[in-house]
Amino acid sequence: MKRFLAAALVIGFAISAVALADHKMGGDKAMSGTITKVDAAQKTMVVKDSAGKETTLYWNDQTKIDGGAPKEGAMIHYKAQSKDGKMWATWVKSGDSGHKM
Repeated sequence: MKRFLAAALVIGFAISAVALADHKMGGDKAMSGTITKVDAAQKTMVVKDSAGKETTLYWNDQTKIDGGAPKEGAMIHYKAQSKDGKMWATWVKSGDSGHKM
């Protein structure tokens, strides 16, 4: 019985630690907005959401881009996570490319 209790506590702490780490890393968040500025050389874009908040979004070679290169004025849907104080896109869909998030 003591072994079971000890194992249950260890598993509980491990699950809590993983959940806390995912929360601190930001996890992927699904968002949408209109691109107001693109800097292809720096791989950044500024996205304005429906509330008027602007977010600088970074992308890299692992970012899945669906619907063509980011362009100013385009409406996009994206998934991103916060890392090192920056929002990194993991997936970007522009226009009506027909894919769902």
